[in-house]
Amino acid sequence: MASETPEAIADAASQAVSDIAAAAADWLATGTGGPLAAAVAGEVEQGK
Repeated sequence: MASETPEAIADAASQAVSDIAAAAADWLATGTGGPLAAAVAGEVEQGK
């Protein structure tokens, strides 16, 4: 892990964020998120 370059770490972090965002979008799309999904959607809307 320590041998990874800052760029590699940043790329991995960016990929993780993208993966989480995609998973959250899928979760919201299925309608199973409930109140938490609504809160997340609200945060996403505020962030635009």
